[in-house]
Amino acid sequence: MPRFWEIRVFDSLEEQSHCLVPHHRMSETQVLDAARSIVAKSLCDDKIIRCYLNIRKGGPPRLTLLDERRVSPHPEWTLGENPHVTIRIVDKP
Repeated sequence: MPRFWEIRVFDSLEEQSHCLVPHHRMSETQVLDAARSIVAKSLCDDKIIRCYLNIRKGGPPRLTLLDERRVSPHPEWTLGENPHVTIRIVDKP
C-alpha cells in the first residue's frame, strides 16, 4: 500500500489546503522545512527573525511559531498557531 505525507493547512479550524506527497519523494527534514515555509508566509519579517533568536536574557523573547511539535509517537507534527500546519504519514490504496 502506498504511503504519503499528508500536509494540511488550517486557519483556526477551517482547512485551507490539503496536499498528499508520495512518501519516497520527501524526507522528514524536507517535509518539515516545507511546513515551516508555509507558516512563514503568513508572518511579518520581525516575527520570522524572532523565531530564530537564541534563548538569552534581554531583548525580545524568541518565538516558537516555526518549531515543530510532535503530537504522536508516530510521524505526526504540527507547526504554527494561526494558521497552523499538520503533517502525518497516511496509507492510501
